[in-house]
Amino acid sequence: MELLSNEAIQDALNRFPEWELVDEKWLQRKYSFRKYLHGVAFVHQMAVHAQERKHHPHIVIDHTAITVSISTLDMGGLTNVDVEMVEHFDNLFEQAEK
Repeated sequence: MELLSNEAIQDALNRFPEWELVDEKWLQRKYSFRKYLHGVAFVHQMAVHAQERKHHPHIVIDHTAITVSISTLDMGGLTNVDVEMVEHFDNLFEQAEK
C-alpha cells in the first residue's frame, strides 16, 4: 500500500465532490439526515463495513449530522483503501433512509 499522489487525491475529490481534503491527509464529509435514528443506522452500516475491511474512520454523530473523516493512519496519509471506503460510504448513503 502506498500513499496517494496529489494528482490521485485530486482525482478522488473530483469523483466525490461532497468530500473535502483536511490537513492534507484526511478525507471528510458531512452527511445529513432528517431523523437521528436514520443517521445512527447509517453509522452502524459504515461500522460493519469498516470492521470487515479493518479500516476504521473517525465518525461524529451530531444529532442528524454525521461527519466522517478517513485516513490511513499507519501510512500517515491517504491511500486507495480510503478512496474505496469513501465510495462505499457514499453508496450506503444513497440507499439509506434519510
